[in-house]
Amino acid sequence: MTTTNKIWNFFDTDFYQITMGFSYVISGKNQEKTGFEGFVRNIKPIINPNEDFYIFDGENEVHEFMKKIKEELNNPEISNKFIELVESKITSKNKEELIKKFRENWESIDTDFEYNVISNGTIVKDFVPVFQFYGDKMIGQMIETPITNIYNGKTGLKTLKYLSNKGLIKIPSSELKYLEGIMDSNVEDIKQYKKELKEKAKEFRDSTTDILLEAAFRRSPSFHTALIATEVAIEEGWNGTSNVAAYQRKIIKKDKIGGSMAHAFVMSYNTEKQAIIDYDKIFPGTTILIDTYDVVECIKIIIEMVNSGEITKPNMVRIDSDPLEGYIEEVGNILKDNNVDIGIFISGDMTPQRLKELKDYKASMAGTKYVYFNDILSKINCGFVYKIVQYEQNINDKKQVFYPEKKATGKKNYTGLKNCKYDINNNKLFISGHTNYFGLNHINKINQDTEIVFNFSAVSDVFINKESRI
Repeated sequence: MTTTNKIWNFFDTDFYQITMGFSYVISGKNQEKTGFEGFVRNIKPIINPNEDFYIFDGENEVHEFMKKIKEELNNPEISNKFIELVESKITSKNKEELIKKFRENWESIDTDFEYNVISNGTIVKDFVPVFQFYGDKMIGQMIETPITNIYNGKTGLKTLKYLSNKGLIKIPSSELKYLEGIMDSNVEDIKQYKKELKEKAKEFRDSTTDILLEAAFRRSPSFHTALIATEVAIEEGWNGTSNVAAYQRKIIKKDKIGGSMAHAFVMSYNTEKQAIIDYDKIFPGTTILIDTYDVVECIKIIIEMVNSGEITKPNMVRIDSDPLEGYIEEVGNILKDNNVDIGIFISGDMTPQRLKELKDYKASMAGTKYVYFNDILSKINCGFVYKIVQYEQNINDKKQVFYPEKKATGKKNYTGLKNCKYDINNNKLFISGHTNYFGLNHINKINQDTEIVFNFSAVSDVFINKESRI
C-alpha cells in the first residue's frame, strides 16, 4: 500500500543515479566540481496555449530537501546505505575491492555545495535555468530525480491556476479540482488516479512480451503519485523500476529496482570511450547508453573495445533518442555485420502504440506517457530536464573547465552554469554561460514578454570541451 509520506531523503532517487554516483566515487571523479542545471527546452502548448512561459512553484520544497540531504550526508552511516543498495548490482569479479575503494573515497566527498532555485511565481522561459547546483559531482547527480519531481508538476498546476484566474485559458473547474486533488494527495482523487493508472499499466504490459521497465519518478506529478506509479506497474507485471523510494518504503522488493546510466555519465568524461571503460570496471556485461553524441560511432567504439578485450561485451545498448526506428536498424545491422550478439534497449516517451511499432528490441522503458496518461494530466507536465553543464579538472596544476554539449537529436542545451542579469530599461535578460560567476538573482524580475539574450563568450582561462570519442 502506498504512503503519503512526503519527507524526502538522499536515496529517494532513481537507481541509475546511484550506479553513476557509485562510479564517480570509485574513480574519484566526484571531486571534480560540477555544475548541473534544471530548465525546460520548450513551453508546452497544452499547458499554456497562447504564450511562452510557465509560473514556477516548488521553491520552499527544494530548500527543505537540500537542507535535509546536507544533514544526511554528514551522517557516517550513509555510505553503508549506498553500498547496501548497489552491492547486488555490481557484476565485477573484484566487488569487495571496489566496495573497499568506495569506503575509502567516501571521505573525499565535499558536502559544502552551492545551489540556487528561483522564487515561487517567477516566469519560466525556454532554456533559462530554474535550478543550479555546483559542487561534488556525486551529490549533484543523486539529486536530479527529487529536484525535478518537486517542481515539475507543481509548476504546471501553478501555471494553470494563474492562467485560469487571469481568464487567459478556460479549464473546467472539475479538471482543476482533480489536478489539485492528486497534487495534494486527496484520498478520492488519488483513488481515481490509481484506478485509471492501473488500466494504462495493463495497456503498456499488453503491448510487449519483452522486458518492460518503469522510470516515471522524475516527472511524476508528485512524490506520492510516483510511488503509486511504481506500485501499480509492478502489480501489473512490469519487470522492474528505477524508483528506489518505493523500495525504501517497502512498496516493492529490492530485486525489482535497477538502472544503469544516463547521459550525464558520458558527458562527465573528456571522451566517450573512457566513460564506457570506467563503467565497465564496475558493471561489466550490463547496459551501456549509446546516443549521447552519435549512435553509430558509439556502437562501433563498443564493438572495437569488446574485440580488443578492453571491456566486457554488454548485454544491451540503450537508445534514448529519435529516430528510434532508424537507430535500431542501423545498430542492428552493425551488430549483425560484426557478428556481435548485443540486445537493443529503447527508452524515451514510450506509449503502448509506440512499443507495438518497434519490433527489434529486447527491452524498453516507459515513464512520462505512463503517468501523464491523458490530456487532463498532461496539462501539468512541464517537461523539466536536469543536465550537466560543466565540470572542472586540474591539468598541470591549472583549473580547466569543460563544457560538455549533448548531441542527441532534439535534446539541445546551453552549456555552462549561467549568470543572469536583467536589464529593466530594455526588458532583456542577459544570460552568460562561460564565465567565472553564476547566479539566478535577476530572473525573478522578468515578465512574460522579456527578451532572452544568450551570450557564451568564453573567458581566457576556460577550456571548452569539443566532444571526442576516442
